[in-house]
Amino acid sequence: MIDETSFHLPVPLCSAKKPLKAEINSKIIINDEQAPKNNSCVLCNIIKNGKDITGRKPYMLYQNENFISTVDLGSMIEGYALIICKNHINSMGELTEKEFDDFDDIQNYVRKGLKKIYNKDCICFEHGSGRNNHSGAASSIKHAHFHMVAIDKFNDKLHKKIINDLEMFEIESQCSLKNYADEPYVYYITGDDTKYISTKKCIESQYLRKIIAQQFDKEWNWKNPEILKTFKENVLSTEQKWKKIINEDLNNLF
Repeated sequence: MIDETSFHLPVPLCSAKKPLKAEINSKIIINDEQAPKNNSCVLCNIIKNGKDITGRKPYMLYQNENFISTVDLGSMIEGYALIICKNHINSMGELTEKEFDDFDDIQNYVRKGLKKIYNKDCICFEHGSGRNNHSGAASSIKHAHFHMVAIDKFNDKLHKKIINDLEMFEIESQCSLKNYADEPYVYYITGDDTKYISTKKCIESQYLRKIIAQQFDKEWNWKNPEILKTFKENVLSTEQKWKKIINEDLNNLF
């Protein structure tokens, strides 16, 4: 098993900086400022104790200074990854410039890994909680996290439904999220990397997970313990396939 490696990445969306080091499935590294302060937060528990809500240690796909990525516990299909901010903040819209660079870095890494395994592009989304008012937040966990799913794109009917239901509009780059951090939003990236955001009030929790489940005729609600058990096979399969490319093809992956 390779514990650490370096590689070159595309120029980040926000600014150009030297490549970062990858920590692959090693101990989660945090500094004093990142030490979780919210003991009730399930994502802080992963950062602090390395265990998810089932008590299991998630397989870490990658980490850099400000983020980790794991296979999502709520994987209703294979190829479902989660990026978690090490700092307990409400949304990616609260990131600093350096954190945005790290956010780009980890997305690039995970996207290329999932593409290598499944030969599919990703759709990505975030249900961001507003810093000023959580009452209409779409996110069911008030800690910045980002979903990446290897399914190329939604069919046209479902894509149009998302855009219309959420009253979405395009944004130029991820750095634009800073303009929407005060209130809840939903951020959505298509398989061809078009970026959309919605600031519609009172969006249903797990809305985009439901839409993915609808496309594949799957259950979606990770909060239901019985449904959560059914996701285990997808989680383990994604982890095993990721381990294979890390062990056998890391030099060619990027």
